[in-house]
Amino acid sequence: MMHSEGWGQSGNALGLRLLYPNFHWNGALNFDQIGQGFDPALGFIDRPGIRVYEAWLGPEWRPTGFDHMLVWPYLYMRTDLDDRLIDSVLWLPQFELETKSRDHLLLAPILTQEQFFEPFDLLCWGSLCRPNVPVLG
Repeated sequence: MMHSEGWGQSGNALGLRLLYPNFHWNGALNFDQIGQGFDPALGFIDRPGIRVYEAWLGPEWRPTGFDHMLVWPYLYMRTDLDDRLIDSVLWLPQFELETKSRDHLLLAPILTQEQFFEPFDLLCWGSLCRPNVPVLG
């Protein structure tokens, strides 16, 4: 647990990991919380005032000629400190095949969700749209 100026949620960052790396099974439960006022002395953070939940579990095989093959569901959720959803990704199930030379084949249906808390306008040209925000050049 790291702590910067502040008390409670305002200046703390916390990360918890429960990993199960095994020859036949692989899984994890991860939790991160970054307080609104957390200011790392060295390095950077993606965004203050968030919680991140991450989980996966599945069997893992080692067929001849390959490093490993696995099939598992994967969940990633990011919320604010009040647990309002910011974004999430769900892979149902993920199929990964890796060769001994570290080449990867990854197949998965991916479901994503994103919540925008601030309204914004869209600029559209035909079927191409982008947020109407100033571009710094």
